[in-house]
Amino acid sequence: MRFGIREITYELSLLDHSGSLRRVEFSPTAAKGEAVVGGSHEGILQSAEGWVASLRAGAEVLSAIHALDDKRASPYLVIRVNGVRIACKGGNWGIDDSRKRVSREHLEPFFRLHREANLNIIRNWVGQNTEEVFYDLADEYGLLVWNDFWDSTQTTTSSRMIPLCSLQTRATPYRVSQSSLDRYVVRPK
Repeated sequence: MRFGIREITYELSLLDHSGSLRRVEFSPTAAKGEAVVGGSHEGILQSAEGWVASLRAGAEVLSAIHALDDKRASPYLVIRVNGVRIACKGGNWGIDDSRKRVSREHLEPFFRLHREANLNIIRNWVGQNTEEVFYDLADEYGLLVWNDFWDSTQTTTSSRMIPLCSLQTRATPYRVSQSSLDRYVVRPK
């Protein structure tokens, strides 16, 4: 049985072009790779509820953005699966082990235990697991994967980051179509 996910969308609190706080639902599927959040430091402003990022110029009119009635800044990110808000709870996944025992038989009990513990997401810590069976098992057990990019934490400099992230994305194109894959997370500049 495969995970019954049709679409993942996100509720985000962002500032529009006039500086007004907006709560939007963002569909990465409808965006087709188009960026919606501005990445500049100037676009991150403090509101009464904390720091808020801005919509990228022109993103407000994209079909991937739908305005919501809620105007609060928090929670900043809400994940929806098939249109339903979910509470993400899960564990971190590091390297499989020192000998890279990554067979289905070795990995499956860990996924089963995650599901039996009522967890619904696994953080693939700095992208240490690169095996297709990892993502297949996540699909089969109904677990989302929060996939960090490798070498994306601590003192990594942004000049090293861009080529590394680009390399990982090109090296693993099959992941983008995995229904379990929730997010690639890259450390910002």
